[in-house]
Amino acid sequence: VKARIKQFGPGGFALYLIIHNIGIACFFTSLMYGVDVDSLLRSFGFNINMGGSSSIIGTFFLAVAMNKMFVPLQLFLTLMLAPACAPRLTVLVRAAGTRFLGWKY
Repeated sequence: VKARIKQFGPGGFALYLIIHNIGIACFFTSLMYGVDVDSLLRSFGFNINMGGSSSIIGTFFLAVAMNKMFVPLQLFLTLMLAPACAPRLTVLVRAAGTRFLGWKY
């Protein structure tokens, strides 16, 4: 994995961040709009009662925790998509870094 990360550089890292953030957004949206969290957590072996109300912050942290369970899938997707997407993303990351952050290459 380390060799592949070095091979794809900043474009591969940007691709991973994109996939990771899409996952968090999907989990957060599904939790906000109708997934029964109590039964979902019971199916994974947790036995807690969340009650009827939850805050947006609590829902976000639950979405992040659920997203952490899918890190192996995210890494697999990143490694499979990187040969096609990383070169293009590397150009964009370097252009944005030079223009907005003053990075020198």
